[in-house]
Amino acid sequence: MDFLNELIPAAVFEVLFVFSRIGAAISIFPGYGEFYVTPRIRLVIALMMSIILVGPLDAVIPPEPQDVGTLLLMIGGEAAIGAFVGLTAQILLS
Repeated sequence: MDFLNELIPAAVFEVLFVFSRIGAAISIFPGYGEFYVTPRIRLVIALMMSIILVGPLDAVIPPEPQDVGTLLLMIGGEAAIGAFVGLTAQILLS
């Protein structure tokens, strides 16, 4: 039972970490970021992609930080990278 309590928060962190980058990118990508794609659909696509990608990316995801400041910095950095990727795709495909 103790193993399960340690496993679930780690899995939530990994999905959140991947989702922050994928979600930011999907919200800006051409085609997905347009007004006719509802935000709910964008969130579902980003969440499903995040869940799928957590397994292959498990080796490169950093360990869960111990304090909130580091967590916010890590998640913010991932969102900024995702937004940069989405903006780059938007510029290149426009």
